[in-house]
Amino acid sequence: DELARQAMAANTDLRGAAANLQRARFQVQEAQSAGGWSGGVKLGAQRLQESGEAFLLADKVPVANVGDIGITTSYQFDLFGTLQRGIEGAQANADATQAAVDTARITLVADVVRSYTQVCAANDELHIARQSQVTRSQTQFKSLRAELPRFEAARQAGLFRLSMLLAKPLDQLPAGTRDCAELPHIAQLLPVGDGATLLKRRPDVRQAERRLAAATAGIGVATGELYPDISIGASIGTVGIIDNLGKPATNRWGFGPLLSWTVPSNGSRARIHEAEAATQGALAHGDGVVLHAIR
Repeated sequence: DELARQAMAANTDLRGAAANLQRARFQVQEAQSAGGWSGGVKLGAQRLQESGEAFLLADKVPVANVGDIGITTSYQFDLFGTLQRGIEGAQANADATQAAVDTARITLVADVVRSYTQVCAANDELHIARQSQVTRSQTQFKSLRAELPRFEAARQAGLFRLSMLLAKPLDQLPAGTRDCAELPHIAQLLPVGDGATLLKRRPDVRQAERRLAAATAGIGVATGELYPDISIGASIGTVGIIDNLGKPATNRWGFGPLLSWTVPSNGSRARIHEAEAATQGALAHGDGVVLHAIR
């Protein structure tokens, strides 16, 4: 138990999985922040020579110090569900990453137990072999002595793997790890349950299901690119010679709907088909994970 606890605190694979989970959670926040209200502030000043003909004037316009101050705000509507599908995809990805963390944790504990058991079994076999040398004939003694390096090697391999899993040198492993000579016992029966309960509990099945959900949401995001982005916005500001900023002659404002639409190209349709193919791949992978779990 102490070995497993230390491995959970220091193992590099588990640290990496935790970082991936944190990244996925921030991706959910990013998706949730898309659309809705947005705003901005613009401040600028420059020494400016405007074109007279741009204002239908034949004469040269004087050089002046011109300032530009503006505030804008807009609200983007999610009429076609693109943003919502993006949120669903990000959340499903975060759920799948959480399941991956659970899988990494379970695998880590299993590796620790397997390595520790290997050390204990090797010590036990080593002890039996040495005891047998005292009581058996010379021929048996030579045969048993030849087995000693194998047990020693198995013991060292288990210790080295524990050292890697706990990210600690051998001399810092918990006391008694090197000398364990009795196999650990399972304290209670494992509550396996029926097949449906097992599938719900396994994190690899949960991860595959959430990956499929994320891929399915990707189809909605790709399809949403076929439709325009619609928002409503307003702006207010003042533009003119710096000394006149804020006066009625330099003030401006605007309010109205904003429509942005990129005409769909062949690439847009291809991205939808790509998302559909990714979903089929995720479905096939999920089926394989379920079959493996049942086996």
